[in-house]
Amino acid sequence: MSDQQVKIVKKKVRPYPIAGTLEKETVKSEVEIIFVNVQGAIVRLKNQILHVGMYYQIVFEIPVTHEFVNTQVRVLKTYDKTLDIKSKSVERMAELHFQDLTKEHRTRIFAFTNAIGQESK
Repeated sequence: MSDQQVKIVKKKVRPYPIAGTLEKETVKSEVEIIFVNVQGAIVRLKNQILHVGMYYQIVFEIPVTHEFVNTQVRVLKTYDKTLDIKSKSVERMAELHFQDLTKEHRTRIFAFTNAIGQESK
């Protein structure tokens, strides 16, 4: 062993948004996850419209650890915000709750939220 100290370089990564996909039967659509915890996630939708109460399969990769989460979610709420009246652009978001999240997925999400300093329950 030498007395030299090894310099560790930590690269800062923005935790959000996280790219993900929502699947229903054979239809896949891309979403941006803007918040996640062990109960669920808030996603920004591209052009799709989700209906409250519907079930989807969500797949996303947790930043830095590069571990995947693939689980069923249920749409709890949807939010629409008009960005520009003249161009009729609307920002769509949805609150999704995880259904039957495995212990492994729960641990991955909990580790991620702790690493970024986000409060977790």
